[in-house]
Parts: sequence; C-alpha cells; structure tokens
Amino acid sequence: MARRLILDAGAISALADLEPRARAALRVAREQRMRVAAPAVTVAETTRGSGPKDAKVNRVLARLDIPASDEARGRVAGGLLAKPGEGGKTIDALIVAEALSGPGGADILPADPKDMRVLAKGHPSVRVRTLRGNK
Repeated sequence: MARRLILDAGAISALADLEPRARAALRVAREQRMRVAAPAVTVAETTRGSGPKDAKVNRVLARLDIPASDEARGRVAGGLLAKPGEGGKTIDALIVAEALSGPGGADILPADPKDMRVLAKGHPSVRVRTLRGNK
C-alpha cells in the first residue's frame, strides 16, 4: 500500500491560499501516487459552515480523502498524549493517530511540525515533513 500525506489545518489553509511550497508538496505527493488525506478534526478546524468564507477551503477539501473519525483513532491519540513528558495538543495527536491508522505508513504536512514530531517519535511508519522553513 502506498504512503499517505496527511494535512493539518495550516497545510489546508496554505493550499487554499495557493502558497507555492504547499502546492509543490501536494504536486510531489500526487506524482508519487500518495493518497492525500485530512482527518475530520482538520475539517472542523478549517471550516465554519457552507458560506463564502469557506469557498477556498472547500475547493481543497473536495480533492482530499477525508476518513471517518472513530473511537479507535481517538484512543490511539489519547495514548500518544499519555506518554510521559510528551505533551502535545489533542488535535496534533489525532492527526498522528490518523497517520498510524493505515498500512503503508504516512507523511504528515503540518504548518508547525514540532509537536507532531514529538508525538510521532518511535513510529517509523510516520514521517513529519515541513511546510515552512526548517522548523
């Protein structure tokens, strides 16, 4: 099974704003035949209804695979947050849990990779990439 590229809210917003680095990352993922996904929690962070404010984001979301959020992923995310000294935000843990949920591994493309790198530590099937600079 092919790797996936998991997008966080920052990556979705960057794509909606047509930022060149985000578009390049998406183009490479498509060329590598990666499934590009956004967890339901990312959809919640980037949308506020069906009005004109969501139009750009909705164009991005329409091109993505958006898996159903479920109890199992919630429990995985909770386990990631329970690691001693790991910290992190629930949203980040849910995105890492999504990356861990399928075969073939996954890349995550967050706007700020620091917390996700910590949460993904010890899971070699998950790679956290950088959208902006070398954070």
